[in-house]
Amino acid sequence: MRKRLFVGLAIGVLGMLSRVSVGSEQFCAVGWNGEFTHIDSHIGEIPPSRSDLPGYMQALAYSSTGVLYACQSRFLTTTASLYIIDPVTGDTTHSLWLDVDVRGMAFSSDETLYVSVNTSDVVAPPSHLGTINLSDGSYTEIGEFWGEGSEAQGLAFSPGGELYAIAPDPFPPPYAYSLFTVNTNNAEMHLIGRFEGNRLAQSIAFTPGGYLYALGHQFAQLDPSTGAIIGPVFDLSGDYRGLESAVLPSGARRWQLYE
Repeated sequence: MRKRLFVGLAIGVLGMLSRVSVGSEQFCAVGWNGEFTHIDSHIGEIPPSRSDLPGYMQALAYSSTGVLYACQSRFLTTTASLYIIDPVTGDTTHSLWLDVDVRGMAFSSDETLYVSVNTSDVVAPPSHLGTINLSDGSYTEIGEFWGEGSEAQGLAFSPGGELYAIAPDPFPPPYAYSLFTVNTNNAEMHLIGRFEGNRLAQSIAFTPGGYLYALGHQFAQLDPSTGAIIGPVFDLSGDYRGLESAVLPSGARRWQLYE
C-alpha cells in the first residue's frame, strides 16, 4: 500500500513539474470568442482554459495599482465596454461603457490609459491613438495611424516609458506583422521591423525586465529592437486578442501559476 501511495505521489509531482518552466515569464490572455487562458513563455498555453467570458474581448492592461482591465469590442453591438478581470480566474466585472471601439490599450507610468481605436463600425484603417478617462469612459483623440501602421492594434509601454504598437500588414503576404514605436503626443510611428509568416499581430506585452511578447492565434517573444521573433512560436487554442504579464511594472507579482 505504501509503495502504491509513493508511486502515485511521485507521478503527481512529476506531472506538476512538467508544467513548470524555470525562469519563464507568465501571462494571461483573452480572446474574441470569450476565451481566457494562462501562457508560459517556455511551454505555451497552460490548461485549463475558459471560453465563457463576454465575447469580442480585444485588449488587456494593468494599472499600476494592480487592476487588470479588458476591453470588449462593439462588434455587432451598439457600445463597447471596459471590464475589470480577475487575472487568476478570468471572472469579469463590468466597469464602464466606452464611446469608441478599442483594439489595444496600455497604461503609462502616470496612469494615463492610451488606446488604439477603430472609429468605424467596420474594421477598416486607419486606426487612431487616444486616451480613455477611467472616470466616465470618454475618449480624447491624439491622432491617426498611417502607412504600414494604419491598422495598429496592440499597445504596450516598455519599462523605459516608450510606447510600442503592433499591426497586421495591410498588404500581402498574409499574416505579416509590423512593430513600431509611437509618439504619444501626435501618434507618429517609427517602423522597427516587418515580418512575414506568423499570426502574432493582435496584442503585445512587456515584462518589467524589458522582454516583449506578442500573440494572436500564436504566441512568441519579439526582439524590441528589431521586431524579430526570439525562440519558439506556440500555437494557441483560440483567437486571442489581449495579452498581459503576471508582473506589474513595479516588479510586484500579481499572481503565480505555480509555486
